[in-house]
Amino acid sequence: MSHHICVYSASVAQNAFVDVAAINDQVLAVVNGHFLPQEDWQLMWAAAMSATIARQRIVSPSNRQVTLPFIRPIIAAVVPTANPNVCWFGDNPFLVKGLEELAIEHFQSGAGAEVATSVLCLQRTFDPIPRGQEYTMRGTGTTTAAANGWTTVTVTWADNLPAGEYMITGLEAIGTTIKAARLIIENQIERPGCLGEAAVGSRLFWESYRTTLGGWGRFRPTRMPIVEVLCNAADTAQEIYLSFVRVR
Repeated sequence: MSHHICVYSASVAQNAFVDVAAINDQVLAVVNGHFLPQEDWQLMWAAAMSATIARQRIVSPSNRQVTLPFIRPIIAAVVPTANPNVCWFGDNPFLVKGLEELAIEHFQSGAGAEVATSVLCLQRTFDPIPRGQEYTMRGTGTTTAAANGWTTVTVTWADNLPAGEYMITGLEAIGTTIKAARLIIENQIERPGCLGEAAVGSRLFWESYRTTLGGWGRFRPTRMPIVEVLCNAADTAQEIYLSFVRVR
């Protein structure tokens, strides 16, 4: 098991709370523009962003029984900034109840149209990472990615790995308009991933480089993970860094 990245993103144009639509997802059902998980998940982190974002909150029937939690801190940009502000729940995961619609409401300070985005990291179980040397391998892509929808990237990897089994421990996806990226791993339902980075000199939030989320999934070199990106605008160049430990 691993974590799963899901995204809400839509163009909004009011300085009042607005419901943000869920992006079509092959793992989680979408009902009334909201994700409808079929079982309980744990929310590990959340990132909220737009050009003039003022606040975002997480809406569900269970949350209303106490108070609607706000995502803090937030990213005042349409794509993640370097060392982005992220709401980290990993040390005390927030429960997302199954069979409840999970919504995001967005409030911006500007009145003009802009794209609001929320990236959520959900996890069901924890898979410990075995001891061993961690490697990071570079890949590149030139796929034309569509705006505000998941696009599969054809990646050319720098090396051919020796035969064996590998556990993924991290991912970085660099591109000028990439908001989020995730992996499709054979025989695994969840699609783990990360926020995007606009430049090679950028970095993700600190917890992205730790083992807090455990293993992301296992693969063999004969079936490399498939990369998906979600961009704010058309993008034709991707730089990918995949981190992993050799299991056997």
